Amino acid sequence: MDPHDVPVLAGTVSTVLFVVSYLPMLIRAVRTRDLRSYSRSSLVIANVGNVVQAGYIISLPAGPLWFLHGFYLVASALMLGLHLRHGAPPVQLDPADTHTGVTHVRLIVGHDQQGQLALGGPAVVATISQAGAVARFTFTATAGQKIYVVASAATLPDQCGLLTLRDPAGQPVAAGCVIGGNGGILDRDGYQVPTSGQYTIVVDPQARDIGQVTLAAHT
Repeated sequence: MDPHDVPVLAGTVSTVLFVVSYLPMLIRAVRTRDLRSYSRSSLVIANVGNVVQAGYIISLPAGPLWFLHGFYLVASALMLGLHLRHGAPPVQLDPADTHTGVTHVRLIVGHDQQGQLALGGPAVVATISQAGAVARFTFTATAGQKIYVVASAATLPDQCGLLTLRDPAGQPVAAGCVIGGNGGILDRDGYQVPTSGQYTIVVDPQARDIGQVTLAAHT
């Protein structure tokens, strides 16, 4: 193999991997129209960033990076379009069996927290300041890595299921507890990353709990 072909081959393989890791999330969004876990402002920023970066990408020689960026342009625009058209699905009450009755529903606009977390980097503080709010922190992981998510200094009540790790497709792959202010997600055994991409730690308290928890992730 010509040494000059190695960078092109590496770019082609990585492009295929990134596209394949992104497709399940995109297909699920198109199929279900359920985009509750996505922030409209984040989708707008992602689209603006993609358009601006295109000015740099087109200055490079044509290659795998052009295709990858084109894919992100189309996928981000599609996600924003779906969010603008469908938003969150309506609230549905579906009792088990044939039970009937009356229930009172209260709609609360949650102020969710969005942030970034670096593997092996400084800890971040997830703050749930309002009942019904959720905190999400994303990070990039590579297939084969073993990830440990550690929680500490929590002021939220003790509970399991408070922490959830979601894969690049948005599917939950592991969950964790916080007891006595400390805990994590597989903080002892670790989570073996099967697919490269962007993972998300979600802090979603039960009931109407508010408080904080410090999060750190390392390999």
